[in-house]
Amino acid sequence: MQQDIHDEISHEIHGGTPMTARRHRTTPIGSALAIAALGAVTAGLVLASPLRVQAQNSQSTLAQDPACQAVHPAAAGAPMPQSQDLAVLRFLGTANYELSYRGQILLFDAFYSRVPPARPLGVLPSDFTRADAIFIGHGHWDHIADAPEVAAQTGAKVYGGPPTTEWLAMMGVPESQLVTWKGGETQQFDGFTVQAIHGAHSGSRPPAVGRLMSLYGESIDELVRPQTADEQAQLKALRSRGTGGPRVSAEGTLTYMLTFDNGYRIVYADTNGAITDEARAVMANIPRTDITIVPYAGRFNADLQNRASMPYVHTYKPRVVLPSHHEDETGVGAHFDMPVYGLGMAVRDAFPDARTIDPLYLSALCFDTRTKDLFIGR
Repeated sequence: MQQDIHDEISHEIHGGTPMTARRHRTTPIGSALAIAALGAVTAGLVLASPLRVQAQNSQSTLAQDPACQAVHPAAAGAPMPQSQDLAVLRFLGTANYELSYRGQILLFDAFYSRVPPARPLGVLPSDFTRADAIFIGHGHWDHIADAPEVAAQTGAKVYGGPPTTEWLAMMGVPESQLVTWKGGETQQFDGFTVQAIHGAHSGSRPPAVGRLMSLYGESIDELVRPQTADEQAQLKALRSRGTGGPRVSAEGTLTYMLTFDNGYRIVYADTNGAITDEARAVMANIPRTDITIVPYAGRFNADLQNRASMPYVHTYKPRVVLPSHHEDETGVGAHFDMPVYGLGMAVRDAFPDARTIDPLYLSALCFDTRTKDLFIGR
């Protein structure tokens, strides 16, 4: 897969695939052997010292930005990126991501509640006080449960398929804040455009996976601790929120593509149904995307899961893969985490120049949309 010389150099300087936020910082080339290997990758190009210095300086600039140092969402008061080219993504549990860019904050899905014994997210739904838009992939409870409160606290417009916005209206979100999309629509922001792509929700789990999940759920009292009566009531209340039924897949699931004015592209998906004709049509004339947030949940076996998730990688051909919906699946401590090691291996096999990142809650994933450089905060 060809890519421009700068990207090849940047990739070799900043590391390979897979990597995780738990163990990753920048990996500069420091040995003659590594420089020789890079020369082979770039088909004989001699890597000049100024290029290395330039890349290292770019990394240093990203590292010093206050937004890249914070371990907190911008929607809850953390600093905004200072550079006009800097986009900051944060993983906020389940399938939630936050993007901050040029003074704007976008939230993707809105399910921040945690019911013990689930691990704390580090931020509460009530902490979200600023957002310009909320984009809902689909309206199941573990993607939308906190959207009414966050919409009220931020005044943000909420975008989603018909079942999604219908439920939000029933929950009291004003019509003036609701935007119903079915796929193909676009919204312009400062420096980028968001496009909706009609998607499909994942299919039913194989019976063996269902049995395994049930066994794990029955064993959670022993593995961690029993839930109190209050915690059980909280869980029941959460699961009563959101929408369901066949309309979720037929007309209520959306993938979102962000295209920046400089050509940088980010794709967000929160469920791994079959790739739609609409998605293929969008990508027909786009060689690659820069970041794709790939849904990685529901099968709990890497080989089986990759059959559902890797089509998203092959369709959007990202340089950076981020997982969604892979951890403590519903945020209630009842489902085990889905390690992304198998995904990272499959991504590397398919696209040797791509990387897979397993982000920590709230950590800043800082992307220079002009140079394509990357810095991962603590």
